[in-house]
Amino acid sequence: MASVEKKLKWTSEKFKRRIGTTKPVFLLMLDILQTAYDKLHQSGGKPAAQPSVANETRLRYTQRRKGMKRVV
Repeated sequence: MASVEKKLKWTSEKFKRRIGTTKPVFLLMLDILQTAYDKLHQSGGKPAAQPSVANETRLRYTQRRKGMKRVV
């Protein structure tokens, strides 16, 4: 989550330009993704020491696949 916290310190304009959405929308999408991840893994099992890909990174990959363009 450190990378998300760092990005949230950016100005609103820079955040929208780099990420492709506004801060509130990104946080909402991240919350939805985390809820779905928790629900999927609630049945138990051996937890991974550390997830291979963080949820915020997974969200950014999904944005790119869906055709959300990044303006640099």
